[in-house]
Amino acid sequence: MEKATWGQAITLESRGIGGRFLFWAGIRAIPTRVYVFPGVILIVGKTMKFNDRRNSQARRRWSATVAPVEVETFESRVLLTTVPNLLTPTGTITTPTAEFTWEAVDNAESYDLWVTSLVSYETLFVQRDIVGTSFTAPEGTLALGEIRVWVQANLTGGGDSPWSPSVDLDVQSAPTLTGPVGVGPNNLTSDNMPTITWDSSLLASRFQLWVTDLTKKAAAEAAAGDEPVDVSLHSTVYTIFNHEPVLDANGDPVLDGDGNPVTQEVRSFQLPADPNPNSSSTDLLQLPLSRYRIWLRAFDDLGSATAWSGALSFDVGPKPQNLAPTAPTFQESPVLLFDAVDGATHYEVYVGKEGMAGPFFRRTVAATSTISEAVRIVQSQAGTPIVDNGNDVTEATEIPLLDANGIEIPYIIPTGRYTFWVRAISDPTDGPKVNGAWSDPANFETLRAPVITGPVLTDGVLTAARPLLEWTIIDGAATYEVLIHKFNSRPPFLNVMSVSNSYKLTENLPRGDYTFWVRPISTRGELGPWSAGYSFTATGGRPVITAPAAGSTILFPEFEWTAVTDDDVVEYEIWVSHVGVDFTFININVTGTSYTGTDPLNDGNYRVWIRAVFADGTFGLWSDPVDFVGGVAATEQQDESDALLASIDINLDVLPKTEKTSAVTRPAKKGVQDPAYDIAPPADDYGLAADEQSTVDTAEVGVEAPNVDLLPESVLSRLAEECVDTAWWEAKADIS
Repeated sequence: MEKATWGQAITLESRGIGGRFLFWAGIRAIPTRVYVFPGVILIVGKTMKFNDRRNSQARRRWSATVAPVEVETFESRVLLTTVPNLLTPTGTITTPTAEFTWEAVDNAESYDLWVTSLVSYETLFVQRDIVGTSFTAPEGTLALGEIRVWVQANLTGGGDSPWSPSVDLDVQSAPTLTGPVGVGPNNLTSDNMPTITWDSSLLASRFQLWVTDLTKKAAAEAAAGDEPVDVSLHSTVYTIFNHEPVLDANGDPVLDGDGNPVTQEVRSFQLPADPNPNSSSTDLLQLPLSRYRIWLRAFDDLGSATAWSGALSFDVGPKPQNLAPTAPTFQESPVLLFDAVDGATHYEVYVGKEGMAGPFFRRTVAATSTISEAVRIVQSQAGTPIVDNGNDVTEATEIPLLDANGIEIPYIIPTGRYTFWVRAISDPTDGPKVNGAWSDPANFETLRAPVITGPVLTDGVLTAARPLLEWTIIDGAATYEVLIHKFNSRPPFLNVMSVSNSYKLTENLPRGDYTFWVRPISTRGELGPWSAGYSFTATGGRPVITAPAAGSTILFPEFEWTAVTDDDVVEYEIWVSHVGVDFTFININVTGTSYTGTDPLNDGNYRVWIRAVFADGTFGLWSDPVDFVGGVAATEQQDESDALLASIDINLDVLPKTEKTSAVTRPAKKGVQDPAYDIAPPADDYGLAADEQSTVDTAEVGVEAPNVDLLPESVLSRLAEECVDTAWWEAKADIS
């Protein structure tokens, strides 16, 4: 091997150590790395000597962050002799926290504590300016395995002592379990996939988690009698690897500035369905209702294990789901439904009634299914709903009343609003009793009319051609009857049945004013009450142009309109005619409900129509046209007119008064359940009572088309020719 030669002298500035080091290193033809600790310089792969020339005024701000793979040997020489020697701890640290104490140094005003891992050669922490001669390291700041500790005094008036001789310690402190955190004395959590958390010393290579199901353990011990119990019947051990790579959103390792994977200290864990640590499955274990006890221990890089942590116990009690009924119900004695909970032996049902203190009905029943459960409100021997009193004395209010066949008699609930909750209970013959978490509340009430919730209107106007009618659910309804009346037409306009709480029209709804009602019909054919009437004005699938206003003056083409609310509308076609000049001045398709042109309008009169375009390429009906004036001259003239009007003082009191009349009575306001326009529900024969007949003019409401009378004769002639050849009214100009 080539003989080492002394290299060039190197000077190291070390703010963290408070000194300057001048040394020569004999270096072989291999990479050499230098590490600096208090009073010591390490060079990986070679012995070295150094000359320590201290600057006592330097402040300590430096800490080592690199980690050598190995150190063959080193030699250090400390010039000063008065140092704060470390007193405690010594040997092995087994507690989660460690108190470091040291000798006092005369004239010292504070001390610095430096702790480094001899496993990773990384500085764990440097605590500066400690007043007194002790410091307690918080839990989680030490690292498993061997550590090295130094102390230095900061002297009054400036300067510092040499670092103390290093002391090596072995950290073997057990982790501390901190979760899951539940509620109550038994630490109850409703999460059946709980997250287990803990605190631990740093740099563990892995953890080992022991989980015991205490309910299964009690059952296994009872079944085994005096025989040994197979631990695998009730307990599972999981391996949790520490310092796993941090993954990005794509599942790839995150790299640091040097291209090395960034790792993380693992402090939480959810139980996997497959306990094999090498399994590729990501499924989580769903724990049944039970009581659990867990322990945790850590392993260092050499495979040495800490002691087991203290035990942490918790109850898992999932909430029952999918409670029913959750709506007004046909049932006179409701059957309360909910999903079964894994591990439950019983269920407690609690029903409250609005305006009543305490439970209306409360009963604990045995589990009967692994899928779903049903509990009926039944009558007690006292003639009231059963209410468990929760004590050891059985009263008449807790005993169900039976008929001649020994069947429990249902209790007919009075009119009102009710709320019920359910919780699962594990009460095995052997093992702990576990009360699960209460479910979320479910509200129901005695039968009433449905409430119509859709279609959603815009100022009482419906633009959908085939709207979806919707209403609230009625429990126990087998079907719903839907009745639609159209003003100025013979009722009913539509009368259909729907098995769900919605109905989508299958044909386009013509333009007009409508009211619709709905009522439920039970499985026994009972008719429920009619809903309140829901009134609206239908455009027949036409958009409604909201800008510009009719007769207004604009310089640029800017249009806005209400959306056609059919699901399959993808865009809108805009048609603008420059009256007397260009019938197809603008003809474009746009998405959204607005359009702004970039070029100013020429002077003149204009008319705009808009219609919906559907996903299948078909078109809706054209909107009603809006006439407006465009161009620079028109806007300037409008500005002058506005100024002139503003200068005129008009006395409204001297103007002649005129009477306003209307030949047609229309709804004053449209909307959901609007009392201002309340049409009484229809009778069972679907007709209206005599005093409920509409006063609307019986003449059919006309459907307006573009007013072609405003077009010049030359344009009319051209349109007539196109009608013969291209059937334009069916294509681009279907504005009826």
